[in-house]
Amino acid sequence: MGGGETTYSQAALRALGTFGLTTTDVRDHASEHHQRAAIAAAHLDQRLRPGQIALIHGPSGCGKSTLLRAVAGVIVQRSGVVIAPPDLAPLMARRVIDLLVESAEGVNQALRTLAAAGLADAMIPARFARELSDGQRARLAIALAMHAAGAHPRATLLIDELASTLDDATGEGLCITLARWVRRTPTVRLIAATARDNAHTWLAPDLALVPPVDAALSVNRCPSANHTLRVSPGTIDDYRALAHLHYRAKAPATCVRVLVARLHHGRQAARATHKEGPPIGVLVVSMPTLNGSWRALAWPGEYDGRTSKRSAAARLNRDLRCISRLIVEPRYRARGVGGALVRAYLADPLTRRTEAVAAMGAACPVFLRAGMREWVGEPTWRDTRLIDTLDAAGLRPWMIADIASTLKKVERHPFLARAFRVWAGKHGATRALAEAPIEDVIRAAARSIVARARAYTAGE
Repeated sequence: MGGGETTYSQAALRALGTFGLTTTDVRDHASEHHQRAAIAAAHLDQRLRPGQIALIHGPSGCGKSTLLRAVAGVIVQRSGVVIAPPDLAPLMARRVIDLLVESAEGVNQALRTLAAAGLADAMIPARFARELSDGQRARLAIALAMHAAGAHPRATLLIDELASTLDDATGEGLCITLARWVRRTPTVRLIAATARDNAHTWLAPDLALVPPVDAALSVNRCPSANHTLRVSPGTIDDYRALAHLHYRAKAPATCVRVLVARLHHGRQAARATHKEGPPIGVLVVSMPTLNGSWRALAWPGEYDGRTSKRSAAARLNRDLRCISRLIVEPRYRARGVGGALVRAYLADPLTRRTEAVAAMGAACPVFLRAGMREWVGEPTWRDTRLIDTLDAAGLRPWMIADIASTLKKVERHPFLARAFRVWAGKHGATRALAEAPIEDVIRAAARSIVARARAYTAGE
């Protein structure tokens, strides 16, 4: 077409003519569609409160995205803050954790946000964004939007195609943890659109809309999720089924009890089933180690071996058991499975006292939330001495988590190798490493000093 009289190509006009339509029909249809969406958007904006969730649900092409854009327009028009998952393309060369924090002080909060977005795996934060799968990238984008929304005094989080690329179990987990995060963040409200048929059950939204919409739109409350988590006695095979998911591959030295969690949906939840589903979580209980500095804080003077090491060990074995492993299948992490397992054991423990040690306790306070007491001890003498030596070589404790870089430092500063070996020889648990390859010693030291271990106890 010449003269700039139309933006339609000849092919577009021929296509319209095939159906007996004109550009006026297109204009009127779009105008009517957008007008109805604007009315519904204003209605939704007025009804939805901070800390609440609205779900726009329906098949592809029904107008979900149009309605979501209309909502964004209404909010912006009244100077509100709208936040959506960002485009990750420019961010692929950065590591996941670096996208959420600029300094180490915010790491724990960032890990919680990642968990709420379904990315609770211990290995994900240090990976490059480009190394993630498409489903993981979608969840990372949501995590970044959550992080940005949580920083505003009042924001609306908009997510289109929620869980569209995820399998049912992962999609359900994302929706549940995202909903929990919104309800715990009273400054944020969520409006999500999806074609997933069961999303309303997973999200349990406060308001629900099903396009196409009209001026008489009704906004209805949706039912809550219908699933039951069961915790029951398990076997070592249940642990082995999930052991590969734990960030520490080595099995516990002893195993005296196993609890297993399984999820039952719908009618299954109301009756026992002969054929049980696979485990989604497992808890392992072990005999206690002989040494534990936190015990002097939790139970002063009772296990310090003042009479004899043998009698102290006897009291430990009589009084105490240790939760040595708590593993949850990735698709179900941050959904309360770990807490349910811990509470189930504490309700019927093998001994009057229970303990657990978790390096990830600050980022994932599952034991604390389950009712256990937290103890954060001061660095030991050997840790402090090693930290001082590292400082002399320009190394901060967290830097030695990069083994390759630390090895290069050791080559330039031979005194570091001696310091690492002295550190290993000062404790029975690491004494055998004193003559091992220096890489093994560095790895053990990193696990000890990079993050202060947190202990958890229950029982008086």
